[in-house]
Amino acid sequence: MTDTFKFVLPGEKICKFNDRLNLLEGVYVKDNVVRSSLAGRLVIEEVEDEDEDGNDDCDMEKIKTIKKIIRVSSAKHGNFVPFIGALVSARVTRVTQRYCKCRITTVEKTKCREPFNGLLRKEDVRDKERDKTDMFKCFRPGDYILARVISTNDTMHYLLSTAEGELGVVCAISEAGSLLVPLSWTEMQCSSTNQKEHRKVARVQPQLLLVD
Repeated sequence: MTDTFKFVLPGEKICKFNDRLNLLEGVYVKDNVVRSSLAGRLVIEEVEDEDEDGNDDCDMEKIKTIKKIIRVSSAKHGNFVPFIGALVSARVTRVTQRYCKCRITTVEKTKCREPFNGLLRKEDVRDKERDKTDMFKCFRPGDYILARVISTNDTMHYLLSTAEGELGVVCAISEAGSLLVPLSWTEMQCSSTNQKEHRKVARVQPQLLLVD
């Protein structure tokens, strides 16, 4: 058995996928490429695998082949790190005309031990009429959103997108302090005052989001 060790980052390419690979924790396959879902140590183990070949019980030969076991051990004590393409839950902390900042709390339904910084830019909120997006009519501080990781930038923020119809605000509190109930894809209503507020509403129910 041969072991190979290397430090990798989330989304980093490891190798092309083939049927001789045994993928364990910390990796995923996208577009036939094996990538890391964690920041941590890449472990590749080469093991011999014996396959039986022959047409009958009297004519069996064992063919030895090499298989690779691939896994990534987290460098953050098991904290699941966001990766490109991952579905994440986040809490909005700040809203400006150009972007909103978030704290990512779950990655692919796995709760993070420590939150990560997320950034949702104006051009990534919707898939149409991006230049007409009003950030203050889409999100407010304290909102919980469902988003997809599309990239990282040099300020160590994970860039997020809510352009898909299923993504956006899933849980929010009104100005009166009560739960907001979705009315449409652009409006929510206060459960106590019936006052309407603008949001970029997701097509999911609030209970599907794991919040603190």
